[in-house]
Amino acid sequence: MPRVTPRYRWVLLLDVSAIIVFIILGIFAPLQLVWFVFAALWAAVAVRRAILEVRRKRLDR
Repeated sequence: MPRVTPRYRWVLLLDVSAIIVFIILGIFAPLQLVWFVFAALWAAVAVRRAILEVRRKRLDR
């Protein structure tokens, strides 16, 4: 597994915390489906960002 760069570590922390917040809102807040959709969309963007980060690190070798 590639090492996480300091810049990307903060992005990863933001992604994980945002997904957790959206899931919690989906469980407890009104309009539950909307919050779960936001969590799914954010997760998709986070996965794409992680894939691009890994590709960038492989090209930097």
